[in-house]
Amino acid sequence: MGSDRNLAPEERAKVKPRKRQYTDRDVCKYYLAGFCPYEEFRRTKNDVGDCPCVHDEAVKAEWDALDEREKDRAGYEADLLRWLERFLADLRKRKQSNAARLKTVGQTLLLHEDQTKLDAMSAQLKELLERAERLGEEGDVDASMAATAEADQIKTQRAAFEAAAEARAGNNALKNMHQEVCPVSGLIINNDETRLRDHHQGRNYNAWKRLHETHERLVEELKARDRSRDRSWDRRRGSRERSPGRHRDGRDRRRHDDYRDSYRDSYRDSYRDSHRDRPRYGSYRDDDYDRHRRPSRPSRNDYPEEGEL
Repeated sequence: MGSDRNLAPEERAKVKPRKRQYTDRDVCKYYLAGFCPYEEFRRTKNDVGDCPCVHDEAVKAEWDALDEREKDRAGYEADLLRWLERFLADLRKRKQSNAARLKTVGQTLLLHEDQTKLDAMSAQLKELLERAERLGEEGDVDASMAATAEADQIKTQRAAFEAAAEARAGNNALKNMHQEVCPVSGLIINNDETRLRDHHQGRNYNAWKRLHETHERLVEELKARDRSRDRSWDRRRGSRERSPGRHRDGRDRRRHDDYRDSYRDSYRDSYRDSHRDRPRYGSYRDDDYDRHRRPSRPSRNDYPEEGEL
């Protein structure tokens, strides 16, 4: 493909490869904006597969050198922010689910196998007592007394087993008291010092930590740029209002105000639509992925979201 596609192999080898640009479709825009979830969550519980695009350090340096206006025009940071918002929304749900799970297992409930055996002993005891009563009514006193004696024996065994089962349930509840939900990754972890240290050194925890940090940074940077634009427009408006030709400049001021309002509405609509139209959790591989996977698709305004924690 390309202008050299008809060249002989030896001639094609002499052609200097074109330098990549940050606007190239095969360049990972999330990597440029500071956080590629494909790479960050690779080989973790939230692995979303290999990144279908290129991570080029030279292109990243080119991107970092751009001014804020050029970055805003590209929109890669806003795209990444929307993706991180979906990750964090699912993380909040999982944290709530795991917290409810810990609360349930933390109650002093009998273990399943102990409860099953107790239910069987209770059913056997009931059957013996009913048989003893029926035999007594039929006049078979000896058989009735034998059934009653067997029932008393089962009752004693059941009481001893129930006491042991409650002790085991208490130990299980005590064990769960030493567990908690990690506020960063959403995992259920043991809160003793050694386990906590191992968890904080793990790849999954640190990927989530960087995700939180990147999200906070993008939110602050985009807000700061918005405030800067407002101040710039306000200064220009004030300067024109003080100038002799301020009436002549009225149309220019309105044009700037319309542009600012259009920019804000466009950003809000894009952000809202991305949350309304995206599929619910189950796979992050939505339209954002399509643009990564199929570079031949026509470009869209949005540049091209796993696992139970």
